[in-house]
Amino acid sequence: MAKDPNQEQTASGLNPVESSGLSELTEQLKKLVAKIDTPKKKSVWDVIAVLTPFIGTVVLGGLSLYLTQSYQRLEAERAARFNQVQVEMQRAQIRIEELKAITSFAPLLSNRDQHTREIANQVLKAIRSTGTLPSIKQPANEVNLPSTKSASTPHFPVTTSLIDSFAATASSPTLPTQSRVEAIRKIGAIAAATTTSPKIREHAADIVAQIAYSKETPDEVKQIASEIIAKIKQVNASEVEKMISTQPLTREVSEVILHHSATPASSFKGAQSLYSFASFQVEGMLWRHVSWHYAIAPDGSIWLGAPLDEIAIHVGTQNKTSVSVMLIMNGDKEVPTTPQRSSLVVVLHALSTRLKLDMSLDSPQDHGFHFHRDYQKYKNCPGSLLTKEMVISWL
Repeated sequence: MAKDPNQEQTASGLNPVESSGLSELTEQLKKLVAKIDTPKKKSVWDVIAVLTPFIGTVVLGGLSLYLTQSYQRLEAERAARFNQVQVEMQRAQIRIEELKAITSFAPLLSNRDQHTREIANQVLKAIRSTGTLPSIKQPANEVNLPSTKSASTPHFPVTTSLIDSFAATASSPTLPTQSRVEAIRKIGAIAAATTTSPKIREHAADIVAQIAYSKETPDEVKQIASEIIAKIKQVNASEVEKMISTQPLTREVSEVILHHSATPASSFKGAQSLYSFASFQVEGMLWRHVSWHYAIAPDGSIWLGAPLDEIAIHVGTQNKTSVSVMLIMNGDKEVPTTPQRSSLVVVLHALSTRLKLDMSLDSPQDHGFHFHRDYQKYKNCPGSLLTKEMVISWL
């Protein structure tokens, strides 16, 4: 009888099938033991956990160093700015003292006593040459007098240098507002002095206007600057008569030409409007001067433009030998207001007297009184509502 193979046993007492299964199980157990004994690899998070204290120390140290250096730099800059402000304030005070000295000593230049005139002249020369005040407390006989017998008046650079110095103070963003306002007022005081020449007054007005309409200028300084411009550039009827009769005039002038601004009278805003006109012409159009000698506003105020002795840019072929008068209005839509007309009459009378002009309808070309459109036919200036007959009838 044949034997069943599954019933055969090995030496261990197991049949071949059972022995084979046991071997496989043993191998699997060995592999599991080997895996258990192998060291476990650390994950990324494990690495981060280990490095975190070190990274934190480095970052905090670097941040601390950066903040320390930034603070030290800011402190150094603050100290430098503070020192600069102190220096500028000292300079501003010196400039104020210079103006006080000039205000005090300038009248002495015309004193009857020659010794007094010489001392005043010496002090003013010192201001011009050094920019600082000499000691004036010493007795007069200790002053080193100039050798000239008669004292001369201060030169033009004395006043313009002072104006420029005060302008630097008024424009400085690091100085207190009050110091800047005071500097603007000093410029106005120089320009308003009766002995100030038209050229210096014009220079002062230009500088104050730049400050008044700069975007960086504080509102309080702008307001004072606008007021100063009005004092420098705005005159009334009696003042303009005196100015026209006494202003220097070395060029040959043979006629007066009337213009309008071509802007509505209702849009007039005082000094700001005049500055807008001037900026457009000088900066926008690159003209060397403005287009008017005398501008007459709707309220009758008269605003000075180019000095009488200088050429205004208004009618190309006639600029050299003419005076420009501008009505601030749109002559195509409106006629001059009553105050405006009255001031126009004063200006035209004063000019005709000073220049000995025939202000009549039959004035020949290049002489007397004319409209802008008389020379440039494509222009309607000073407006279609104005005629020469109308204006001359007011005179």
